[in-house]
Amino acid sequence: MTDWKLSIADEIVANNHTGKGVALAAFFMGSMGLIAAALSACMVVFIAPPAEASGLPQLIVYMAEAELMEERKALELGNRLLEFRVVLVKIFALTLACFSGLAIGREGPAVHIGAGFGWIVAKCVIRYILNALLPIARAHRSHSL
Repeated sequence: MTDWKLSIADEIVANNHTGKGVALAAFFMGSMGLIAAALSACMVVFIAPPAEASGLPQLIVYMAEAELMEERKALELGNRLLEFRVVLVKIFALTLACFSGLAIGREGPAVHIGAGFGWIVAKCVIRYILNALLPIARAHRSHSL
């Protein structure tokens, strides 16, 4: 995406012979960065607020407090922090933020995204076990009695 942005700016400079090409290219680069940063911020604010910041401090607090919470509350908090929508918004928002030129850390968002994928896979496995294997176990149990 950055190569695309730079190639457009190069074309603006090369094709503008009035001497304003550099200023137009700078305006284009700045406005594209501003649009991408605003779109990234709007995605986080309006679609998935738990995707804000790096996500690492929220995960650390969740891991520390989950043992002390009742199970239902811990699952609700985990679902809110690590649901698919949050992971997807975090991926797209980070991509747009990098495209805009903002400085972004690698470790915190990567840990948050990885934990989100782990949460999603664990939920799918548990759902499979409950939906597919539990009825088989119940049927086997009723035949043996």
